[in-house]
Amino acid sequence: MSKYQEWQVWKDAVDIAVEVMSLETIPELLSIQVQQTGVSISCKIAEGATGDRRSYDLARKAAARLETYLVLIDKLNDDKEPSPEALLSKLESIHAQLSAIMKKVKY
Repeated sequence: MSKYQEWQVWKDAVDIAVEVMSLETIPELLSIQVQQTGVSISCKIAEGATGDRRSYDLARKAAARLETYLVLIDKLNDDKEPSPEALLSKLESIHAQLSAIMKKVKY
């Protein structure tokens, strides 16, 4: 197992990707974008662990993008599906963890 796979931030990002892939009420126009963004967070963290430090910033940007998508989906669904509050909370945690990693990594 690679070192990054032991990181909580990577595990959280993988969990979010799985949860996003299982959302049933994503509008068709957003579906692929939401799923790709959800997957890209953990991928960018893995890339950062290989020495590509800017990937951590890209992971944070993807987390912000996914957060925006989830808010849009919640507003569009108008209570048809449970609110994505748990996912949004995990995204906040990922953002904080990535910020801490970025402070430790020299650019």
